[in-house]
Amino acid sequence: MTSSFFGLQIGLSALRAHQRSMETITHNIANVNTEGYSRQEVSLASRWLPIEQRSGGGFLGAGVDVVDVRRYASRFLTEQIRRESGEKARWEVLSDALSQVQVIFNEPSEEGLGAALDRFWGGWKDLGTDPTNFALRARLREIAEELASLIRQKYQELLALREELNRRIRDAVRQVNDLAAHIANVDRQIRQGTGIAGAPNDLLDERDRLLTELGRVIRISVSTREDGSVTVSVGGHLLISKQGAHEIAEGADLVWAEDGAPVRVLGGELAGLLEARDVEVPSYIDRLNELTHALITGVNSVHRNGYGLNNATGLDFFSGTDASDVAVAAPILEDLDNIAAASAPEAPGDGSQALEIAALADQPLLSEGATPGTFYSTMVALIGIGVRQADAVTRNQSVLLRHLEERREAISGVSLDEETVKLVASQRAYEAAARVITAMDEMLDRLINSTGVVGR
Repeated sequence: MTSSFFGLQIGLSALRAHQRSMETITHNIANVNTEGYSRQEVSLASRWLPIEQRSGGGFLGAGVDVVDVRRYASRFLTEQIRRESGEKARWEVLSDALSQVQVIFNEPSEEGLGAALDRFWGGWKDLGTDPTNFALRARLREIAEELASLIRQKYQELLALREELNRRIRDAVRQVNDLAAHIANVDRQIRQGTGIAGAPNDLLDERDRLLTELGRVIRISVSTREDGSVTVSVGGHLLISKQGAHEIAEGADLVWAEDGAPVRVLGGELAGLLEARDVEVPSYIDRLNELTHALITGVNSVHRNGYGLNNATGLDFFSGTDASDVAVAAPILEDLDNIAAASAPEAPGDGSQALEIAALADQPLLSEGATPGTFYSTMVALIGIGVRQADAVTRNQSVLLRHLEERREAISGVSLDEETVKLVASQRAYEAAARVITAMDEMLDRLINSTGVVGR
């Protein structure tokens, strides 16, 4: 049976429902510019009386209930954005590292290594035409010292770049560990809060935001359990579980702190940093060493067979073995007469040995029959190709990511115009419910206070 106060209960349910709706709309408006926020909407359902409480043969509604606060979010888009933002970060890092390599070699430029090599070969050619000219000998030694110094400088700058990449890797590992700990904490709160007062939508948004940030640094796999919590793994190894976060040890080699197993980094900024440190930069260090070693051995092999103005022979022109320690040999620095320009003793006017050294510029001294000039030009071209490729992929990733974010915004974003219209509608419904309660109150007042008055 329904009582006379049943209408008040219906009105009260309407007040509570539309108040919750207005609170949710206000929450949306407040977070219109919050990164990662997903629009929420109250889901209402009519309340009905059980059969045993119905009077007569009709069906009487009992008001309205808030059954859920829906969160507008696409798990598919969230996962795509997480993965593609990681790929973009990877290629951005590679582009930045290769751009720095390009700056180090500074080609084409008069201050570059290519021009220094040309001046070196030109110095030998000039000396070959006038081997007794002291100024030409001094100029050749000066050019050779500049070349050796420039090679060592490039080598040290590449090492410094690799060390900078090492520092950034350590920073990225710390960021992964911090984010994992934060996500594990939020995930624990979600697990505890699910089912108590509906879905913890704001915590879900925060977890998605943190997972996207983590996915930008390192590629992750995320699976959702029945209780709403997540399991996160990196390269098949657990990073986040119900037990908490599992840390990556800081160091040159990335390993898991708990068991020392190597970390398989398959994407994200950290993958780009590792690729730049372990593949790209070392490849150019190796190429520079190969070029320098060929230069040292090629020049020294010819110079040893020549004779200086003082008939000195068997001397090396360069000391060292590669780009790390190449230098003009001490005997050449001490005495310009030790520069072997002649092919025979007691032949001061003979410059054939100097011309033979100059001819090394066109000799296949390096792998695959490359001359020093073509080898270096190819190396510089490869740097440029790498930079252009990385820049192109970065641009493509930016376009793709922008498209995905626009799709996400269409689903999850807050429209102030729409929320304003909904707020007005909820406000009017709230006012109407209040008016119903007022009317019911007046009816009950008349019924209660006027009963039994007639006939007095």
